Amino acid sequence: MSFALLASALIPSLLLIWYFHSRDVYPEPKKVVLATFLLGVLIIIPTLIVAAPIAWLLKQADIGPYLYGASTAFFVAAIPEELLKFSVLFLYASRHREFDEPMDGIVYGVVASLGFATLENVLYTATGGMTVAIARSITAVPAHAFMGAIMGYYVGQARFGAGGDGRGLMFKALFWPILLHGLYDAPLLIVARLNELAGGISGEQTLPALALLPVTFVALLTLAISGFRLTSKLRREQLAQGQSASGGATASGTAVAPQQGSYAGGCALVVIGGLAASIGGLIMLGVVAGLVTGELGQEQLSSVLLGSVIIGLMPFAVGLLLFVLGIRKLPKHERVRPG
Repeated sequence: MSFALLASALIPSLLLIWYFHSRDVYPEPKKVVLATFLLGVLIIIPTLIVAAPIAWLLKQADIGPYLYGASTAFFVAAIPEELLKFSVLFLYASRHREFDEPMDGIVYGVVASLGFATLENVLYTATGGMTVAIARSITAVPAHAFMGAIMGYYVGQARFGAGGDGRGLMFKALFWPILLHGLYDAPLLIVARLNELAGGISGEQTLPALALLPVTFVALLTLAISGFRLTSKLRREQLAQGQSASGGATASGTAVAPQQGSYAGGCALVVIGGLAASIGGLIMLGVVAGLVTGELGQEQLSSVLLGSVIIGLMPFAVGLLLFVLGIRKLPKHERVRPG
């Protein structure tokens, strides 16, 4: 099952990295991207070292489920995780010579966040199974990516002296991801605590607990809109700077030629395709893992393979196609050699 767990975590992360990397007019070197991703993976160790004692203390404290859930969301999850992601972005990526424009902040912020989210996804899936993997592939993993995009945007602005005071921008690079991360997690952890204490949510607890869940959805939607908007903003700035240099030529001596595209249509295809490819891929991996481990018997083989093609392979293939078409449909500019 270890292969399926690893792949289930990688599929949504790779699609998201692909998207944000493709939005950069001047793509970053793969070696630096990989190093940033691996550093993001490694920060889960200090995160656990810091978070574990805080989680234990909160368990021992005599506090209600609402305060417990909110405290856990911020002090166990949001603050330590975002601080350590920030350390990778600020101490490594932003000081690398390849970090030479504001868009790089978004790219490396997303990659560092997804490094952490990928390993975290494996750990959660190890206990929760493929259902958890599918759920997290369309919620928690994209949320981490968008937190990284927001953080990276402000780090990039501070790094290149754009948009005001550098300290204020660095504060925003931490404040907004921490706030939105905490708001995303808090309702889920409150419901989980109520469920743990009462063996299920019932009676008078049901309405107030469930009424908090839209906060998670709003936080995720805010993250997604902000991530897409800030990425689009910096891409437009890249293109404008490229067009203004040498009468429409970029700094590297290439001209910028516009292409037609639809931002709304492209985003829709990227989102729908990414979700379909992630879910279809996870289903196929679950089937493969079941066959390898012997959980699925030979008598089930033909029906399982047919079912996996219908509900796994086809959504994966169609989703991947839509994802690629979505990226191509997004408005972009090709750099061509001047005549």
